[in-house]
Amino acid sequence: LALFVRRRRPIGISDSSDEVHAWLPGLYNSGSRSIVSRLVIHTCEGSSSGCIGWFRSTSNTSKSSAHYVVSESGRITQMVKESVIAHHVIGYNSISIGIEHGGSASQKTFPDAQIEATTRLQCDIVKSNSFLEPNRSSVNSHAELDPSRRTDPGANWPWIQIMADMSDCVSGSDI
Repeated sequence: LALFVRRRRPIGISDSSDEVHAWLPGLYNSGSRSIVSRLVIHTCEGSSSGCIGWFRSTSNTSKSSAHYVVSESGRITQMVKESVIAHHVIGYNSISIGIEHGGSASQKTFPDAQIEATTRLQCDIVKSNSFLEPNRSSVNSHAELDPSRRTDPGANWPWIQIMADMSDCVSGSDI
């Protein structure tokens, strides 16, 4: 599936995906890191545009951020460089890349374009980070890492489809 136009990375932007549509730096991040051993999957609990706005707002009192936001239509926005720590999950920020998705943990389905975009993004990230594997040991939900406070991305997130497609992509098959 060819969903995106490949792009050149803007000067100074360090990301593993050639399919990122926009660079809109969030306000909150800290320090650099050398090892990424987890991807953390989130839902915005609202629209992707609201999420992006929140990450760029001085009203964001929790100072939260994520590396990427994937919209309902499949548009990918990078908010924090992968080499920098984003603030998206307590206790795992220094070893993880956070991917937010427009929508909520309670929704029944997720748009095909969004799932295809996040699968390709996750594949690109796994390919460029030797400590990541295309499996559920490396790719976690926010709820798994912070179960007392979070439920995202929810019971209907299509884990089986995404993990199978990502595994095929990492091994060189087209998805």
